[in-house]
Amino acid sequence: MHSHALRLVRPMAVLAFLSWATVPASSQRRPVPQPAAVWGATDVTVYRDSPKYPSLSGNHYLVYQPDGNLVVYTKSGQFVWGLNQVTPNFGAAQRITFANGNILAYDAGGQVVWQALTAPNTIDRNARPFLTEGGVLQMFYCRTTGSASQGGIFWASDNKTRKGCAGAADSVSTSQPQPIPQPIPQPVTVPPAGGKVAGATLPGAVSLPLKAGTALVREKQYPSPSGNHNLIFAKDGNLIVRRARDNAFIWGVNDQTKDYAKSDRVEMRADGSFAILDASGGTVWAPPQKRDRGAVLTVSFAGALQVVAPRGEILWSSDGVLTAPLDVSKPAKTTACVAKDEGAPEWDKCLKMAEPKMILFGSKLATSKAMNAVANVYAEMTSRFQAGYPKNKLDGFKVYLTNGESAAVLKTLPPAGTMWKGTGQMSSDFLRGGASQDFLWISEQMICKVGVATRNVNYRALGMREPDNTLRTFDQVIHELGHSLHWRYGIADTSEEWPQAIQRWFAAPIGTADAAKETLVKSLFKSQASFSCETY
Repeated sequence: MHSHALRLVRPMAVLAFLSWATVPASSQRRPVPQPAAVWGATDVTVYRDSPKYPSLSGNHYLVYQPDGNLVVYTKSGQFVWGLNQVTPNFGAAQRITFANGNILAYDAGGQVVWQALTAPNTIDRNARPFLTEGGVLQMFYCRTTGSASQGGIFWASDNKTRKGCAGAADSVSTSQPQPIPQPIPQPVTVPPAGGKVAGATLPGAVSLPLKAGTALVREKQYPSPSGNHNLIFAKDGNLIVRRARDNAFIWGVNDQTKDYAKSDRVEMRADGSFAILDASGGTVWAPPQKRDRGAVLTVSFAGALQVVAPRGEILWSSDGVLTAPLDVSKPAKTTACVAKDEGAPEWDKCLKMAEPKMILFGSKLATSKAMNAVANVYAEMTSRFQAGYPKNKLDGFKVYLTNGESAAVLKTLPPAGTMWKGTGQMSSDFLRGGASQDFLWISEQMICKVGVATRNVNYRALGMREPDNTLRTFDQVIHELGHSLHWRYGIADTSEEWPQAIQRWFAAPIGTADAAKETLVKSLFKSQASFSCETY
């Protein structure tokens, strides 16, 4: 099926990428309480860009700023305390609710990003918000019956809590029992049916990415941002990544530690580190990782569990690839051309790369998005050539991009559709790409997609035992160029393992590393890169 001049791309493993969502910077305007209506209220919500809420003494005020920070200032505007001091996620908060004896910050989707009290036994639903004469935000109440009193400071921005009425907020007390408001949803204390909240000290996450200061809910299935995979903190303590379409196992912490059954919670801690802890708070397993207070835990397009910093730096990845993916959607350094003027009248689209001077041709079904992405990938790969491999040796090299055309249509698109001539039905319906010294052919069907639709229409007739449902990123794009580099630069390796080694180098891994081929790859490339399907 292969010749020394042409190569087939095989189904391949996949690449690790970051996808993480940002929260809108401002929220929809809603009615806000009058300043005097906040203190002592049983249930009140404030929104971003709120009015000032002066303390009863008038010495301080509370304000919920447009940036999501809830701040206490002196009346002259001096900073006293802010939500930013207790959570790095304050920027995600869109509203703050004082209710049920607690303070909760919610993002735009209704997920709790921070709450003052997290353990149920520390919450008293009689507590109300007050801002003291000294500028301390408190959840407090004091109830007296004759000479007896009950209550206390249950939460305070200065961390000074106490039982009883001593040190009451602005000496406010109530002599009559207060009505208890109806409960509101609290993800950290109300587990899903059959489940258990992971971590009594952190809010339970609703979705990925898992932010600092939150924990996974046990037995809850968390879809990856791409929808290709699911992350599950299993009942037996294992943390597992599974493929969504068939529930196939991708990665599990059981491969990292035999103690996974001791796992009680999976947390992104306040310092931005990821850890699996036991019931007493001891570390069951945590990977070596850089720390960033804004880091999140997520699952990449290709199924790698990752800790990712706000600017996209991969701090840890289950597949070991830490190179931050490049944005293939950025405008590539290309100029438009006319296919027939470049000797390819059967082709619909034409682009010339600036460096090296490669020419990209596209069929009618090929998209400009894909051509731009391919140009970016090849420009990045060749920019990493060692000094002994000049890029200009690829000047004039041609790339042909199709996108699921039938065998009959492919035959009208030389040389791509005719390069497998004489090898039977497999040449047109199964082999959807190839490479040579002067050109290569790739299919957009294999860029950031699952399976090859045209191959699967009649897979049994092609001798396939099952449909091709392989998840691909830029595997074929990298693989076929790898074959062409063998001929173009006289690299003495004709095996399939050679382009596969290049795939591993550029974070589209397949197979296991071979030391000799890794050494050969390093002699060709001076640095690594990876390419993001999230931006494709």
